[in-house]
Amino acid sequence: SCIGVILLVMSLEFLRRVGREYERYILAERTRNMRRLGGSSASNNGLVEEGAESMASTDRQADGKTGLMTRNSGFKTTTTAAGESKGRVMIRPTLLQQLIRAGLHMITFAVAYFVMLLAMYYNGYFIICILIGAFIGAFIFSWETVGAGNIEEREVTGCCG
Repeated sequence: SCIGVILLVMSLEFLRRVGREYERYILAERTRNMRRLGGSSASNNGLVEEGAESMASTDRQADGKTGLMTRNSGFKTTTTAAGESKGRVMIRPTLLQQLIRAGLHMITFAVAYFVMLLAMYYNGYFIICILIGAFIGAFIFSWETVGAGNIEEREVTGCCG
């Protein structure tokens, strides 16, 4: 049963990694589509810049609270209350992509809940196995390339991003 607990916690770390990789896939796919469709006039490396005035006004839909969202591409720029840009480009996934993301979240949530229930047994061996599984799972599935971007923007946990 201890091996099962270790594998369950490792699968939790695997599911978290799958969620991150799927979101990267969504971003890469949208970037490829924007490069293919828009060329360099509407995007910079596939991403719409803050306050991009080069887009046609017919492709824009005003959003009073968060800035601009293009109807066709799903790109969303965010601005502060004073009208200053935050420097981020938000992408709204399609319905199918959001269903897949929600399904991954549901499975991850269920596995995490089962791990919590195992810890509530207050069995020392189970708790040690949970810690071992978390260590091994993080070691294997969190081994990602580190970009040269802003380290402070890196998501620490999967819950609060």
